[in-house]
Amino acid sequence: MVQRSGRRHRQRAACGVVLIALAACGGDPSYPPSDGPIHQWGYITLPNGNKMRYSVSLPHSTGTYPVLIEYDGYASGSAPNLGRRWLDQGYAVMGLNVPGTGCSSGDDRVFDATVGAAGAYAVEWAARQNWSNGRVGMVGDSYAGYNQLWVASQRPEHLLAIAPGKDVTDPYRDVGYPGGIQNIGFPAAWIGRFPAYWQAAAAVAKDDGDTTCEQTAAANIAKLRRPDLDWLRWLDTDPHYDALYVQRSAMFATGYIDIPTLGTQAWQDEQVGTRMGYYEDTLSASDRSGKVRRSPRKPRKPLCFGAFFIRGR
Repeated sequence: MVQRSGRRHRQRAACGVVLIALAACGGDPSYPPSDGPIHQWGYITLPNGNKMRYSVSLPHSTGTYPVLIEYDGYASGSAPNLGRRWLDQGYAVMGLNVPGTGCSSGDDRVFDATVGAAGAYAVEWAARQNWSNGRVGMVGDSYAGYNQLWVASQRPEHLLAIAPGKDVTDPYRDVGYPGGIQNIGFPAAWIGRFPAYWQAAAAVAKDDGDTTCEQTAAANIAKLRRPDLDWLRWLDTDPHYDALYVQRSAMFATGYIDIPTLGTQAWQDEQVGTRMGYYEDTLSASDRSGKVRRSPRKPRKPLCFGAFFIRGR
């Protein structure tokens, strides 16, 4: 673990695309705003030997905090996109890159149970850190939203609530073949941006003093051409709803989610499906979950939801 503080990192992280609209939901007087959050980064070693790059910002240099995790395949492990207001609400803000993306080693499986298992391992790791009070939640939209469903379906002990937005839990009908018509445009544009995302993640990591990320990111970019990881080839040659799609359909795993879930959807999201309700109805109503909360996209909701279910206030 490496620690640094200062204005430059805050400015750099602020340049990312903000994944959740933020608005005040009532501050917490026990966590006064900090004049400079503490930034730490490092790698979490998974049981299979792969390493996930994380970056965490803490409100202060001392104390323990509830943890919010953003888990995606862009650059969150180098520069989380969650924003300063979460810090001012008293959270440790942690970004995490999926195995095989950015600075994280491994194979990029793009939405399946292995992504959930890795994220669940990271949740339990975060809960044990000396800056954590053991209360962990997840937030984020689209890629970071979909991953939350896979992680929560693993039921890690310390994951208390999730707030996924713009979820695609049936990639065949929502993205690949909506209405039975092939949609190659959005997937091609989306996948084509990953080399740039990962190069940017490596640049931020290099600025942090990370000497291993650049090589890992280059290896991950090269792997995109592997036949078993070439998702465009798969989309273009397999029009049927077969095992590859089933393995990546979170709607078959969401029935295992047993914690409070704030689901949000937009009316439109760049050529991907806008359906809502089909996976939410599968969420488990056990003693752990309380109520599943569904909401239109309102900026106050995530902060209020987190204050109640994650901070416990």
